[in-house]
Amino acid sequence: MIGSVIGKEVYASGDLFIETTIDTDSLLEADGLVVAGEGIMGDGSFRAKVAIANEYFEFSGKNKSKVFEISEMEFTEASALETNDNLDLDALDIESAVDIFNRVFNKCIDEWSEFEEEEFIAEIRRVAGSMYDLQTIDRVVDTVIALSYEHQIENFKDYLFVLCAKDIFPEGMAKYETLQPVIEDMLSDATYRIDRMDYKAADIQELAVSLFILDKYSDQLPISMEEAADIMKWYTYFSIPVCEFQNFAALRLRILIWNTGL
Repeated sequence: MIGSVIGKEVYASGDLFIETTIDTDSLLEADGLVVAGEGIMGDGSFRAKVAIANEYFEFSGKNKSKVFEISEMEFTEASALETNDNLDLDALDIESAVDIFNRVFNKCIDEWSEFEEEEFIAEIRRVAGSMYDLQTIDRVVDTVIALSYEHQIENFKDYLFVLCAKDIFPEGMAKYETLQPVIEDMLSDATYRIDRMDYKAADIQELAVSLFILDKYSDQLPISMEEAADIMKWYTYFSIPVCEFQNFAALRLRILIWNTGL
């Protein structure tokens, strides 16, 4: 039995019994059981087959162990990311990756619940922003696939969707044999014909996505924002059925484009 571990690097091939406190900003690893008579704390790296803390577990570093706090009568699970430091990515499928993300995200949500409202919302938005590209891919991929069976891009909406795809598709997806000609050749050829294109959207959702893309990638267009808005506003004024505008916000969107050109 050791009296305490303070800031030391320790490795035990079997069980490790600490009379009082483990407080490490370095490395503590044990192949067996770790028991602390008082508690475990620190911000280093901690790994054991299982650990027991009599009074507290206040560890903010890399915890790779399941820890039981006797005073609280509860277990603290190892972090999913820390548990998988040596993860074989070739053996990881999308479902497993999503599961890991959700577990870590839920853990973070619990921690963020202690924040003030402004900081809490900021963290949520930061994570949402990092995932937004996947949602955008879902919105534009069908258009890119459909265009792979065509000879050229004739609809300004399609041009905007492909322009977005060029920026957000992962390299392996952008170079997929049926998508690459659309993203590279057809997009390049269409650039010289934008001023002769019409704009047609299937519904108000496609219009909304088009506006988002136009705003985000306006610096990559060979025409001005005003010229692009002019192409789109005639469609929104004359072509979208009234039934598409089932709420006041959608109607305001059409009025906004018509009156101000974005």
